[in-house]
Amino acid sequence: WRPADPRSVARPTYSTLVTQHWRAVGDTWQLQTLQTVRLSAPAETRTYPSGELELQGQWFAPAGPGPFPAIVYLHGNEPDPTDLCESVAPGLVARGYVVWCPHRRGSGLSAGQGDNLLRRLTEVEKRDGVEARSRLAISELEGPQLDDVAAAVAYAKRQPEVRPARVFAIGNSFGGVLALLAAERDVGVPATANFAGSAINWERSERFR
Repeated sequence: WRPADPRSVARPTYSTLVTQHWRAVGDTWQLQTLQTVRLSAPAETRTYPSGELELQGQWFAPAGPGPFPAIVYLHGNEPDPTDLCESVAPGLVARGYVVWCPHRRGSGLSAGQGDNLLRRLTEVEKRDGVEARSRLAISELEGPQLDDVAAAVAYAKRQPEVRPARVFAIGNSFGGVLALLAAERDVGVPATANFAGSAINWERSERFR
């Protein structure tokens, strides 16, 4: 989809796949089933600095010039969070939010900017056990991973289409832990939401509890 007027700032926020099943009944056709599925909002790939690293992420924005409130979505420990970001963004974009999904060092679009954390944690656990894994995870979450979050928040606030006073953070799994740390360490978000932060590690590790 493209606007008819090339000067228009409008752009799609999502697309919908419509599937219909029709059946011939006598001389007429009757609709039997109708299914609609909202597809992912189109994303821009953006680059943002975190210390000496050049990280990338997915930027989803509503139609129009804004400025809009923004949600920084903090992915979990997935090797590639692209699909997850594409599933989370459309509903929030449709409600008028920019959704910024930064890929932290070693993950997804930023895979070339450091070792993947899940791979490192898995190797440490196999070699040294669960508590060693937990020590490394907490060290990373409170250090480099949170640095990447702070850098992503700062990047969002610098964008002209974003209202800098209304940049929030939500996250799931490791991202949920980071959302809470972002609130505690005051990286510049007035509100955060945690979904299943440390769910896998909660029962396994006293350190996480």
